[in-house]
Amino acid sequence: CQYIMKNKPKTFVIENVAGLMRKHPKDFAVVLTNLSTAGYQVTWDIVNSLQSGCAQSRPRIYIIGLRNDRRYHQFTWPQDIKMVAPVDMFLDQKPNAKLPAFNATESRNYKAWDKKIKKMGMSLQSTTFMMDLGAGKQFGQCTQDKCPCITRSRPCYFISNQNRYSNIHELGRMQGFTTKEVDAILKPCVLVNQIGTAFGLSLIHISEPTRQEAISYAVFCVK
Repeated sequence: CQYIMKNKPKTFVIENVAGLMRKHPKDFAVVLTNLSTAGYQVTWDIVNSLQSGCAQSRPRIYIIGLRNDRRYHQFTWPQDIKMVAPVDMFLDQKPNAKLPAFNATESRNYKAWDKKIKKMGMSLQSTTFMMDLGAGKQFGQCTQDKCPCITRSRPCYFISNQNRYSNIHELGRMQGFTTKEVDAILKPCVLVNQIGTAFGLSLIHISEPTRQEAISYAVFCVK
């Protein structure tokens, strides 16, 4: 907020975790009030990257601000894209012949999910499930044909039908990074932080309010 109030950009997009509004409602309300008082039309929504066609479940709060003196068009949120790209499009096809050596937590979670999936009439070996095997019982995730939310604290997920963990290039693709861009970041800790906190929408059209003669669009897309 301080940066926006000082530099007064024509438009801005703020992204944060969806829990911000639930856990800190008063602080969230103060942010909206301060931005409005600074001279912006402010609108916000919780958008999951699945709604924009990306194979990653990443619900985030997006706050859009249009400076009042440059607001020639009303901002509208984009409609959901019904077709979601399958997660296999982002994955290397490099399966291992057998399961790796799991630690106790990974083994417990894998067996628990294997049991649940079999009860549903499916198999971990025949369908792509992205699994968070390192999490505690209450936080573990296993999602079919899509990736759980990529974060810097969870730098990889287990790919059930390939018997391996995802690599940093695969996660980078789901966050909009090219292989060249990933390789250019030499420090592993910096790379994990950037991929885990990246602006994760695969496609969003933002009505650009600074032109009177036409409505233009900014497009962010996964390469």
